[in-house]
Amino acid sequence: MGSNSFRLEIGQVQDGRYRRHLYLKETVRLGAGLDIDGMLTEEATERGLRCLSSFAQTLKSSAPMQVRAVATQTLREARNRDQFLLRAEAALGHPIEVISGREEARLIYTGVAFLQPSTKPRLVIDIGGRSTEMILGDGRAPRVAALSTEQQAALQEIAITGLKAQKERLAAYTAQARFAVAQLYDRATEPKEGDHADKP
Repeated sequence: MGSNSFRLEIGQVQDGRYRRHLYLKETVRLGAGLDIDGMLTEEATERGLRCLSSFAQTLKSSAPMQVRAVATQTLREARNRDQFLLRAEAALGHPIEVISGREEARLIYTGVAFLQPSTKPRLVIDIGGRSTEMILGDGRAPRVAALSTEQQAALQEIAITGLKAQKERLAAYTAQARFAVAQLYDRATEPKEGDHADKP
């Protein structure tokens, strides 16, 4: 359950390979329903509930053995998320877990690494509606991750203040993104405990 869209995927792992059976995506724009006080509006809530009710029907007909429903940045922020979750879990028919930014980053990296296997170091970037995750890892193992929630504020400011602010704000956001990647690199390459700088 993302800030822009909700997705439903049903799949199966056989002999170490993932096979997708069904994939649905619906634009809900839940994040756009956060008001100035950090409360989800009723309009946005209704959009989410309609989507979850539709997903519930699909799950009933598909009868998967295991279901995991997770929500991300918008519900990490929403002050009335508990009220939303009560209604959302009733609509879906399954518990919904609001995961941390770190867990979201881990899941993103794991999914990419599983579907696109490689033994080389890699940087995975996921740009979402209210957050961006950047994860460095080796093979299937994520090492360090960074989470940014600045782009939504930037976009809101751009919409309000116009073109000049747009250029300035986007330049600032680009600089911030570069700094975050540089920090990730520094954290990934810093000597581990017991290592020595003068080691050959």
